Amino acid sequence: MPELDFLMLCDHVRAEGAIVHLVAAGIDRIYVEQLPGVVPIGIAARVTFADAAAPVGALPRADLDFQGPDDRTIVSFRGVSSVRSVGADAYPDLLRAILAANIALPLQDFGRHRLRFLVGGVLLKTVPFVVVDQPPERA
Repeated sequence: MPELDFLMLCDHVRAEGAIVHLVAAGIDRIYVEQLPGVVPIGIAARVTFADAAAPVGALPRADLDFQGPDDRTIVSFRGVSSVRSVGADAYPDLLRAILAANIALPLQDFGRHRLRFLVGGVLLKTVPFVVVDQPPERA
């Protein structure tokens, strides 16, 4: 069974080998002035597999599902291809995979949304976020 080390929404993500660079990580609120619209967003994840003997080509498929307030799927990414094995030298008994993707997320509605992250068809994590039409108040 794969184990999720982290999954974050951010402004931008870039992976260099086993290192993941995140800008403005931990997004849980997206401000947009009007809808429909498109928002750039980054997704970063690392998954660890217990069976290090599995070849890299045998990594299970990673899927991303963005859902709107009515649980309707907004956009899905199936078989995300930017997953790759990392860290074999430092941890020879583990197989780790990093996903780093920057996308243009189409939005139709204000309210609660969520990102569902699946590996090999198994739901590993759901990340909630809210789309609002007012910026947060400053203290």
